[in-house]
Amino acid sequence: QPADPAAPAPAAAPMAGLHAKVFAGDPLAANFAPVGSLDAPGKNPSAPHLRIDFDDFGAGVRELRLANHYESVKNDANVLVQTAVEHNGVRLVPFAAQWLSVNGQKVFLTRDAAGPVWRQIATDKPGQFEAIILDGAETPIARVERAYVIRPNSHVVQLAQRVFNLSPAPITISLVTYGPADLPQERGGYGGDKRKVRFGYLRNAGQDPSRKHPIANEFITPHATALGGSENGLYEPVLPQWPNEVSNENGFELTWAGMTNRYFSVAATPWFEGDAPVPMSLAKYALVDRVMIGNAVSFQDPAGGAARTKVTRVNASDMTTPEMALRLASASETLAPGASTDLGLAIYAGPLSKPQIKREPVADAANLESLVVFNFGGMCGPCTFPFITSTLHSLLLFFHDYLTRDWALAIALLVVCVRTILHPLTRWSQIKMQRFAKQMQAMGPKQKVIQERYGADRQKLQQEMAKLWREEGVSPLGMVGCLPMFLVTPVWIALYAMLYFSVELRHEPAFYGVVQKVIPNFPNFMGWFLSDLSEPDRFFRFGSSVNIPMIGEVDSINILPFILGAVFFVHQKYLTPPSATQLTPEQEMQQKMIKWMSVIMFPVFMYGAPAGLSIYFIVNSTLAIFENKWIKAHAEKHGLLDVEKSKSAKKKEGFFAKLQRAAEERARMVEQARKQSQQKKR
Repeated sequence: QPADPAAPAPAAAPMAGLHAKVFAGDPLAANFAPVGSLDAPGKNPSAPHLRIDFDDFGAGVRELRLANHYESVKNDANVLVQTAVEHNGVRLVPFAAQWLSVNGQKVFLTRDAAGPVWRQIATDKPGQFEAIILDGAETPIARVERAYVIRPNSHVVQLAQRVFNLSPAPITISLVTYGPADLPQERGGYGGDKRKVRFGYLRNAGQDPSRKHPIANEFITPHATALGGSENGLYEPVLPQWPNEVSNENGFELTWAGMTNRYFSVAATPWFEGDAPVPMSLAKYALVDRVMIGNAVSFQDPAGGAARTKVTRVNASDMTTPEMALRLASASETLAPGASTDLGLAIYAGPLSKPQIKREPVADAANLESLVVFNFGGMCGPCTFPFITSTLHSLLLFFHDYLTRDWALAIALLVVCVRTILHPLTRWSQIKMQRFAKQMQAMGPKQKVIQERYGADRQKLQQEMAKLWREEGVSPLGMVGCLPMFLVTPVWIALYAMLYFSVELRHEPAFYGVVQKVIPNFPNFMGWFLSDLSEPDRFFRFGSSVNIPMIGEVDSINILPFILGAVFFVHQKYLTPPSATQLTPEQEMQQKMIKWMSVIMFPVFMYGAPAGLSIYFIVNSTLAIFENKWIKAHAEKHGLLDVEKSKSAKKKEGFFAKLQRAAEERARMVEQARKQSQQKKR
């Protein structure tokens, strides 16, 4: 068993021979009845949104499946978000009670070698269990009750837990229970492992006097990071997660602990009925650990010489079987004879959907909306701003719900909307870059003469070049025409991430499912085509899959990436401005190679991408082609690219022109101050 979490010293004397009662042969201790339902949506509106199958190991969750979500578009199996796993005799069971500490003595509540230690309270009470703690004389000392209560039309489960003192003396107890375990990773692997460990918390009383507003800004931990660093492939079986250095330093108080994958989440949060508690926190739970299952390896610690145990990963490529779980330990509490304590939780198990979470009072009060994060992390993480992704997601929902009723068309409409909003910036930027390129081309012969004349005198060369630029009316800041393109990059990154993580697109067909209506029953040829915007387009589906370097797992021929490559090639033709200087044959060849490599490699990287993202790129690049063509025609029609005209014309300054003039003035003042400083030194 993993190491004990730290706990205060017991207040009462130890008791001899404490153990859990074994219910060998008891019919109520085997084949626990499930709770919940997997009724198809629409058949029973009042049915719960999930079903739980139980395990006699700690009265935990053997399987938790969602009623309204399926593994594939064929709706053949419900989505599995929690499952128990066993490896080399060691079990990891979500939400199983692991042990009860009584006066400092650990009494395991998982399973005894002689039989189960939990039983269902009655045949007509599924989901309600009890365990009895006995002393060496077989006298009852404590009873632990657990009840999983599922409510209609809800993804929230009440896990009622209560510990009773059955002894004639006070006892000090602490309950240790597993929380959520790994959720399965999506097949295919595009975008990498998107599973995360999350914590919600209350800020300190000075920052949040009401103690009602949990947030989750600080802790978004990727799965690999939560596993912790390894030494020669060896991991710590238990790693503390909460409290941690950041939470201690800032006085944060734990509200919820959860795990997510791309589309779903399971989180432990406070349970309440009526008004939300104050503070809105898991006040009775003091510690949260990460527990990992794997191949145990024992060795002598070189530092202290003591025997230690670490674990190796069972199968790092297996993303469907959990390998770690969170474990919660309650703070030590002394119970008087006949007294009890409530250690209940709520479990949210459902989609990462803000509208769905807001409909659940318990989840909404805990701000489980914070679980929804449209962010790939890594290098793009810091520039994927939540306020942009949230705005784009709200627009996508609006376009679908009120205008198109089709997600592919909603994506296209969203791209049109974004490009329209950014058009003034795009137009200014492209005209600026094209004009600068033409100005540089026009100055090319004069620059060459100056280089030939003053090539040996570097200082004189710079002075003459600067003079030429002033005479020709060319500013070095003309090169900043590309700057606005970089400034809007976070918008496109946010749109990309939002589409990838939007659970609303999962298993949704494109263009009203017209392909599936024409070709029903999902044959391999075109039957799966555009049937799921969260998966590749699958023009032709194979019977099996293969792993291809740089692409990953491939189980179909996808045509959208090839269409994207063709569109991207045309897009580059219109987007690439003319060269500012005369290129050598070698430079021209390099440019052509870069262009073709980008046209080829981009579809390769996008081959396993979701169809929704491919549609986004195709629509965006197609619109960009027409936009760039129009901008060029508009600029030529109005003489905006005429070098001589632009030198002599007095134009009304726009916003960006004012910025450029201010920057030039600032640069002139700095240069003047530098010269004055040099003169004083002389």
